[in-house]
Amino acid sequence: MTIVISHCINISAPGRRINVRRNGMVFEKIRAILSDYFEIDPMEITMETSITDDLDGDSLDMVDLTITIEDAFDVIIPDEDVEELRSVADLVNYIERRT
Repeated sequence: MTIVISHCINISAPGRRINVRRNGMVFEKIRAILSDYFEIDPMEITMETSITDDLDGDSLDMVDLTITIEDAFDVIIPDEDVEELRSVADLVNYIERRT
């Protein structure tokens, strides 16, 4: 008999709880998408990474990335929301709220 114990840590933050295990899974998936798209080492991408400043992404890149992220997470990101997604943390938090 095999017993699997899943570790899931919830951290209280002002006004919300963060599911660290799930947040990490979303981050890893977004990190993989961004590293493939921008052809960089995934270890260079952190939660603080700015898509425009650090990865030199432009509006066309954001359109392409939005489509890829929508497909990967089975969500729809309205155009007005895309404008607010500036960092990896913004993307992770956005996906977390919608999945």
